[in-house]
Amino acid sequence: MEVKGGGVALSFRNDKRANETKEKSLNETKSEQVWANVKIGREDILISSSYRPPGASREVTNNILENIFMVKGLVDKRKYSG
Repeated sequence: MEVKGGGVALSFRNDKRANETKEKSLNETKSEQVWANVKIGREDILISSSYRPPGASREVTNNILENIFMVKGLVDKRKYSG
């Protein structure tokens, strides 16, 4: 099997407080995603980097969308800023 790279990353300036999110369901994903909680002033913001390879299965696409909708729910509950 030949591997041609892959993976996702987020990077932040040193003056920003950023940590991998504690939302377990966002960290236990079947697709290439990383979610970070960034504190900017009084705001807690979730930021993501996702990769959907060409020809990805419907399961991968659905997993990315499910996580986006879950985060929308967290924002609606005011756990994070929008």
